[in-house]
Amino acid sequence: MPRDVLYRGAVLLGRGLFRALDLQRVILHRERLDRPGGAVLAITHFGYLDFALAEWAVHRQTGRLTRFLITAPVFDHRVAGPLLRTMRHIPVERAAGGPAYGKAVAALRAGELVGIFPEGQVNVDDVGLLKTGAVRMAVEADVPIIPIVVWGGQRVLTKGQRFSLRRARHSRVIISIGEPMFPGDRPGADVDLNTLHLYTALRAMVQESKLLIER
Repeated sequence: MPRDVLYRGAVLLGRGLFRALDLQRVILHRERLDRPGGAVLAITHFGYLDFALAEWAVHRQTGRLTRFLITAPVFDHRVAGPLLRTMRHIPVERAAGGPAYGKAVAALRAGELVGIFPEGQVNVDDVGLLKTGAVRMAVEADVPIIPIVVWGGQRVLTKGQRFSLRRARHSRVIISIGEPMFPGDRPGADVDLNTLHLYTALRAMVQESKLLIER
């Protein structure tokens, strides 16, 4: 079976799940995804379905697939592990992230979309402090960063919360696509400063998304 056939099948399954839950999904600024070549997708992490919701939005707009950086223990699962490897997601060892970083940069240089959660963990209410990996990858691979906010998916499933069908059904979810950032185009630009710019952009997008959800 061609490796991306399985991935596209998983996207269809995810779409079916979202429809079953009647999630009211809205993509803001989707045209910002319409660019060729590699890009780092820097995604907020408020809930456990953020990766699937972000991939749904990207695939719907562009037909492209995203290779996600995922913590290595998930790859040890006897069912999930082989599936993730076939879909070419990238395992990240928390104690030694070098190999994952190298694979991500190689994928970006090959024109792939690489999804990363720069907070490194789920933060339920607001954007947490970002790690610098997203910016460093973009600079080394000479590709843009596209900020993505997923807000509302945490009503379905998130940290410290038991799944509730009643709460999850009909939830409104905003997937907001930010302006592409080009940290590699700024000679001598500081990685920490660019990470701060990314953090500021994500926080502003979250506030916009919260206002839309409340309308």
